[in-house]
Amino acid sequence: MAWRCTGNTNAELVANLETAKIVHTPAVRDAMLRTDRAIYVPPVAPGTRRSATYQYGPYADAPQALGHKVTVSAPFIHAVALEALADRLIQCEQPRLLRVLDVGSGSGILLAYLARVAIPSSSMKVVGIEVIPDLVERAITNLKRDGFEPNQASSGVEVVVRHGDGWEGAVDLGPFDCIHVGAFVSSLPTGLLEQLRNGGRMVIPIGDRVMQEFTQVDKDCDGHLTFKTLRTVRFVPLVSKDQEADSDFRGQTSADAATAALAVSFPGPDRDMSTVDWNARYTKGWAYGKEPSQFLVKASADYLVEPRKILLLYEGQGRNAAYLAGKGHHCTIVDSSHAGLTKATLLAKQREVSDMVVPILADLNSWSPPENSFDAVISIFGTAIPAARARLHRACIRALRSGGVVIVEAFSPRHALVRRKNALGPSADKLVSTSMLVAEFAGLQITLAKEAEVQLNEGKFHRGPAVLTWFVAHRSDGASHMYQAMMDAVFQERVTDVRAAHSREAVCQSVIDNASSQLESKTEDTILSNAAAAVHMSTACSLFDKLCRYCWVSSVECICAKVRPINPQVISSKGRNYRVQFKILCHPAEFLRSTSSAKLAALAYSTELDCEMLVVGAECHEGLISAILSHPGPKFVLYPGSPEESVTVEEFIAATDADVEIDVPDASQNEMAVTVLVPDGSWQCTRVLLREIERRAAPNNVVRVRLDSAAIASRRSPLIEALKEGQGLGRISTLEAMAFFLSEVHGKLGAGKITQPWLSDDRTSAELLANLDHLVEWIRTHRPRCPHKAGVDKRTLSAWTEQLRVEAESVVAPFGLRHCAVCGETLATAIRLTEHVRGRKHCEQVAVDYLSSSENTSLPDSAHARAVLKRHSTDVLEQSTPEPPDCAIVTLTNTLSSHVPDKFKPHD
Repeated sequence: MAWRCTGNTNAELVANLETAKIVHTPAVRDAMLRTDRAIYVPPVAPGTRRSATYQYGPYADAPQALGHKVTVSAPFIHAVALEALADRLIQCEQPRLLRVLDVGSGSGILLAYLARVAIPSSSMKVVGIEVIPDLVERAITNLKRDGFEPNQASSGVEVVVRHGDGWEGAVDLGPFDCIHVGAFVSSLPTGLLEQLRNGGRMVIPIGDRVMQEFTQVDKDCDGHLTFKTLRTVRFVPLVSKDQEADSDFRGQTSADAATAALAVSFPGPDRDMSTVDWNARYTKGWAYGKEPSQFLVKASADYLVEPRKILLLYEGQGRNAAYLAGKGHHCTIVDSSHAGLTKATLLAKQREVSDMVVPILADLNSWSPPENSFDAVISIFGTAIPAARARLHRACIRALRSGGVVIVEAFSPRHALVRRKNALGPSADKLVSTSMLVAEFAGLQITLAKEAEVQLNEGKFHRGPAVLTWFVAHRSDGASHMYQAMMDAVFQERVTDVRAAHSREAVCQSVIDNASSQLESKTEDTILSNAAAAVHMSTACSLFDKLCRYCWVSSVECICAKVRPINPQVISSKGRNYRVQFKILCHPAEFLRSTSSAKLAALAYSTELDCEMLVVGAECHEGLISAILSHPGPKFVLYPGSPEESVTVEEFIAATDADVEIDVPDASQNEMAVTVLVPDGSWQCTRVLLREIERRAAPNNVVRVRLDSAAIASRRSPLIEALKEGQGLGRISTLEAMAFFLSEVHGKLGAGKITQPWLSDDRTSAELLANLDHLVEWIRTHRPRCPHKAGVDKRTLSAWTEQLRVEAESVVAPFGLRHCAVCGETLATAIRLTEHVRGRKHCEQVAVDYLSSSENTSLPDSAHARAVLKRHSTDVLEQSTPEPPDCAIVTLTNTLSSHVPDKFKPHD
């Protein structure tokens, strides 16, 4: 892992990078060995190995401050860039002069690396452009110390360092075979793109001030571009000479600048390789006509009364933008098709609204709009894979100003039932339901969410019957109820009519009857493999039992109002603000379980994105889960492990810090959101979830973060004590783990002093733990302690126990029940309860209950024992409400048990 590559010498640093498989090309390794990093980083404080500013040595795998609010990138970032460019440097045709450009050359270290990567016989010109004059002089000095003669003509390798504007590049010295950009942009600079030779490669960070993607851009022999994301990074922005004169500019970006001109963006790692050639479709004629969507006409009349600044996604040939611009709205349109935007520009000109329409050429699978920049975001028949769609929709929430509106029209999943053989509409994986949009735009106030059957007549490609999804939502300054919206989406996804159902078994069987052809059996976890069916059964049982869909207990005893909201604390340290964002991945066997603690955390954070619960198996959440797991870069998972397979919280902070390529003293411009995945469920469930995360995100990108074992050992969990008396010491629930993590982060960053072994004085973790009391109180009320057998005659108790066991042989436990209200025992699965009620412990407790409450202590006969068993066991259990996920587990297991080997049967 990158942050673990620090060495005591330059050779050790490079060896560690090679061991971590970040460096794997011999030419890159040799170049980094021959270039001593100590020449280029800030001087080391006397008597230490540490930089005076960053508290790292010259061979630390971490960024180093250069002053002027910029840094020397961490070595692993340099290695990633060099590896991406290596084949272009090594395979360049000879004897042509090889030309390389480094934009934002800073200390000059990458110029030295680049000059040494190329094959020894190459004739090469390496050019560095730096906007800060002081750094130009420093780079020249550093390069001379390293044996180069910068700005001196040479027949071999010539190194040029000049003061200039990185956006403009170096036209007079190009075109370039390779371009490296060491500062982020929100869109690809067209000047640099023009200077990239056909067949050349550029690496550049693209994104916003919060996070960027280090992107490889290849230009083929015909000038066509392809893109590849290398990893997530954080760099300072690429500034022009004019912006550098403004000392407050570096470290912030202009929202309006991103939409000021035609821009080129890039695709993400899971880009949609659609079979539609959009350029070909848009070149001839008007694919969807020149008139706007009729739904948009009505929605804009209702919700866009005054002239607004509007962002239109997937706008193609601009029919909707031309209409809105004609109504006085300023429209920024984004599409991946150059031909489509050319037609959009033409249509705007024909309608005499050219000055009201700004086109942006970008791949919407990865492009993000600037924050707080638009009054409306509109997507009409946009198509994308779920992960890309969910990521974009979340970015659009941040792009909306207060009071802004989102308007979406898309093809519904039900469209697949009505479309003709060659009819309109995208493939099944790109159909969009109202529940998906409710989840992806969670936090907005939903105004309209419905499906409609219509007859489309829009151009050549939108003709015929269709089922459409219409969605409108607003951004307000009030409470956004994020968690509630996410749960509403799950319940809206598959509505089951339970009014006519006579039992939970019937409810579950109706789901199974519709899903039997899709069930999978021979897997490690049949519940996870059949997650969609499990979630559907759980929601149906929850509706049958009238449970609250937010706190997962009876609606009559709902504890939602008792949960106190949390105002997440931003932790400041060394000029940087840290904000932890939890993503709880709920196993379907834990979803809607009354004793779950994770739901309380999500409830407490309900108005923030800082804690989000995503249910595995809920289709409306799948796009969001995929967006998280497919995003490049490390995935931090709160999960225990040995020192060899996990990192401590302190190492986690160091890792996060090392990934940041920025040094901005103004903390208000430097807030860092740190995402932590939290698997939720039993140990068996979370282990399987972890393996699923590793499978989908790639194991080398998953980093387990473990808590302080001493802190956990000293903790007695009140929740686990309430569930199993005497079992709470050294064990913690999901909510407690999240609170401990926040506490450790707070303490390790020096923002708070640890006052107890398990809790620092930070406010957020304390508020989180306080909410656990409400669930503990509910459990103690509904699971009271059983009478003790002390005082009962042993001989009589033994006789009754044995007789009750005889009568219990014919007893079958109620469907789906896992907790025994008679003796307080909670079984690993509901399937084992029948065996339990026939066992000694249960029958002994039934005898104790009877003998403690009756004056008749005579030895039992069969009839008397059956009556006691019915009153004190069968009736009590039948009045108990089983957990919805347990009903789902029993149904799935019974359905699949005839052909499922024991080792594959589910464990809860």
